[in-house]
Amino acid sequence: MCFDVACMRQALKPGKLASALKQPVNVSSVDSLCQSAIHLLHTRLGSYLSLAQKAGAAISGATPLHKALTQRQVRYMVLAEDMAATRAEGYHRWCHQQSIPWLTLFSKDELGRLLGKPERSAVGLTDMRFGEPLHATANTLRRLQANSGCAEGPCNRAISSSL
Repeated sequence: MCFDVACMRQALKPGKLASALKQPVNVSSVDSLCQSAIHLLHTRLGSYLSLAQKAGAAISGATPLHKALTQRQVRYMVLAEDMAATRAEGYHRWCHQQSIPWLTLFSKDELGRLLGKPERSAVGLTDMRFGEPLHATANTLRRLQANSGCAEGPCNRAISSSL
């Protein structure tokens, strides 16, 4: 599926959709489709983190993460939206010094739940095979949010990153 708002508008034209499906269709609004796409992308981001945890490629918890950063094992960082400012600055500094791409996404509760652990402020990924699709999906989500004009709900959450 193309997550471009212009593509969605074009696809939802009643005549085109009915012609493609060869039957009459009820067309939902573009806003409704954008909300569904945003929810889908957000869920996909969480799935990447859960998969990384199951594969043993996610490190979380202050002490293990600090040790992994010191040993230069971390290839990608995910930081919680609601983490303490001083802790965020420290992780940003680590990422900058080691050229580690990072992404701010999810709350501490959500990060912990996705990893099957208590609250987590940050997660380090040791394998870019998890970081690259995470980053690409976050960029798609960011573009969709910017172009959809979506102003309420989970879509108005800021996503920031180093790339």
